[in-house]
Amino acid sequence: MIFSAKLNHFTQQPHWLRDNHYLHHGHRPPTESFVSCVKSAFFMHNETLNIWTHFLPCFLFVFLFMKTLGAPNLSGTDKFVIGSFLTGAFLCHMFSTAFHTFSCHSEKVARFFQKLDHIGIALLITASFVPWLHYGFAYIEPLYAHSYLAAVVSLALLSIWFSLDDKFGTAAYRPVRALVFVLFGGSGGVPALHWLYIHQDIIWTHVNLKTSFLSLLLMGALYIFGAALYACRVPERFFPGKCDYVLHSHQLFHVLVTSAAIVHYIGISKLLEHVKSTYEANVDIQPLNSI
Repeated sequence: MIFSAKLNHFTQQPHWLRDNHYLHHGHRPPTESFVSCVKSAFFMHNETLNIWTHFLPCFLFVFLFMKTLGAPNLSGTDKFVIGSFLTGAFLCHMFSTAFHTFSCHSEKVARFFQKLDHIGIALLITASFVPWLHYGFAYIEPLYAHSYLAAVVSLALLSIWFSLDDKFGTAAYRPVRALVFVLFGGSGGVPALHWLYIHQDIIWTHVNLKTSFLSLLLMGALYIFGAALYACRVPERFFPGKCDYVLHSHQLFHVLVTSAAIVHYIGISKLLEHVKSTYEANVDIQPLNSI
């Protein structure tokens, strides 16, 4: 990576590109060119790591998706359930990559890809619920799984509708954006407590169940911590102009989101192992996360 000579100070940016006033230098000016936007990914500016921290994990999710499809010991339902989560994770990361790459094209293009980015977040949250609800409840009482999933889809549609509002994408609504998605993801606390109540007698004596539950808690903590950094603009608010290129809140948010998705994949793979060994004892299941 090398630094581009055509970078602006925050005060030189048009209003629609002024997102974080704690980042002083390294802002790309409007290009009006998709080719220039793509080329800029190979120069150092304050969006460079935002691009790569979500583009590179896309390859991991594609690999895991293909691995899941090719697993001979998984049923078609298993492949659909796990594949749904991996597809959501891929789309979230790819939409985010596209937004951070093309955000400097023009106001119209930036707004479009920002909405796509927000939709990607909603898709990831929704897809994260699918395998956990399926393996957590479908083998016990399908009605629970279907009811919770219906509620999740309803919240997802509401979040997407909210994301399509132009005001939602402005810098002033950054805390609101974070809160909306935290509340959406946090709604999983209801089925989580329900699941914990059902399995309270065995959760700490079954390694896979315990690992799955702890993974769920860690995933939630990573998402919430990342959203808090993003909303509060930490650490750059304490070091204005010092985190312009590296270690600002959006980059940290990306790393934590990816980490949470990987932790969740490990957790649902352990839950899958438990379900198969408990309810389908004759099925020989290999750990999904044995890469």
